[in-house]
Amino acid sequence: MKQVSVPNDILTNTQDINLIHYKSKTELIKSKVAFSQYVFSFLIEGQKQIHNTDGILSINNNEFTLITNPVCLMTEKKGLDSNSYESCLLTFNDKILHDFQQKYAITPLPSEKLCKNVLKFSYDNYTQNFRRSLEILPHQQLSQEILTIKFQEIMLYLLHREPQILDSFLSQRHTNIETHFRYSVENNIYSNLSLDELAFLCNMSTSTFKRYFAKFYRTSPHKWMTNQRMNNALQLLQQGKRPSEIFTDLGYKTLSSFTRAYKKHFGQLPSEQLPSRSISNK
Repeated sequence: MKQVSVPNDILTNTQDINLIHYKSKTELIKSKVAFSQYVFSFLIEGQKQIHNTDGILSINNNEFTLITNPVCLMTEKKGLDSNSYESCLLTFNDKILHDFQQKYAITPLPSEKLCKNVLKFSYDNYTQNFRRSLEILPHQQLSQEILTIKFQEIMLYLLHREPQILDSFLSQRHTNIETHFRYSVENNIYSNLSLDELAFLCNMSTSTFKRYFAKFYRTSPHKWMTNQRMNNALQLLQQGKRPSEIFTDLGYKTLSSFTRAYKKHFGQLPSEQLPSRSISNK
């Protein structure tokens, strides 16, 4: 699987704040993307799918995002009319964010909630014009002062338009590793991710991920995931759902792979499920 670092693999020299005009005729299929800075991604053409610790998020060219997590799995699809994928990226580091909060005396109230790793916004007239203003800026030799002013502009506008969403980002807390780990795992139970991909989203090696999983869940990732999926499958079948209606929602690529897993777990086929059967504690 391809791995890309943003903005390091795109720019020769990265600064505290950067503007990237990105256009591609090639689709990016579920690649590992690591971010060394926060990223505003203003989609112009095409579609994007971001898989992160919150789960999976789809973005079209009527939307833009603020990516706050250091890693994600990303798919980029070309637009039907233009046959290309195009976006403007505004990347910034903690210094730019801190200076912004200091300049405008922004002190958001502490929040017990975890900040979402990808914040999604719909374009309105103002943000569409803001994106166009980025598009006409030169690609190179642009001063940090101009980019900082543009960053402050969009942040102030979003604070006015979406105060709760921006407050959650500005007041983000450093959560302990178990809270973040469980949040990442439990948002991706049905995501059909490989162990390597799930470890990547937790910003860990596969061996480290397995070690923490055993520590927090007292079992292996495969056994725990299977139990969660099978218990949910049982409930859905007892509600009258057919196996063909639920296997993709449970994280299985094919009906046959779901059927095999179900029979191995419960000892019978999903179609043979009796409503009175109790959940296995395997």
